[in-house]
Amino acid sequence: MRWALAVLLAAGCGRCGFSATTDAVATDVAPASRSTLSIDRIDPGGTLLDFPLLVTLDDARAARDLLDATASNLRFVDASGTVLAHEIDQVGTAGPTGTPLLAWVRVPMIVGTTTTIAVEIGGALPAPSSLPVWVSTYEAVYHMTDSTDATPHHDDLTPFNANMIVATSG
Repeated sequence: MRWALAVLLAAGCGRCGFSATTDAVATDVAPASRSTLSIDRIDPGGTLLDFPLLVTLDDARAARDLLDATASNLRFVDASGTVLAHEIDQVGTAGPTGTPLLAWVRVPMIVGTTTTIAVEIGGALPAPSSLPVWVSTYEAVYHMTDSTDATPHHDDLTPFNANMIVATSG
């Protein structure tokens, strides 16, 4: 069985899978902003290991005004402080009429509604994770906006006609 769990962190969304608290940090040895994201509303019904979780961040959940143009100054960390692999799908724009940041985050373990991760932005950050977001058992993960496969198999999508896209081996 394959699992799919997408968590939206949009303001006012009562069915979201996360709650968030944001702390401003004012030192040169820490991130400029840290938000703790708690998976507290969706129980996957079992333990999920090395799970790629879709995280959608708006301004209510993270200090996105501190992000650089490519969100390279953003890290996700687990409760022990280990940097988690992540992949940005959309940086988005901050502000009241902005668009959310979309990121896939490889969470080592999700257990019930007790898992927390944090998003850190700006300041002194650890090096990014060298692990892939997608483990080798995934056959394909297509990002429909750019028609590329994010898995090690590297199959790309080719437009066939207005109604169909086909996978080609890359």
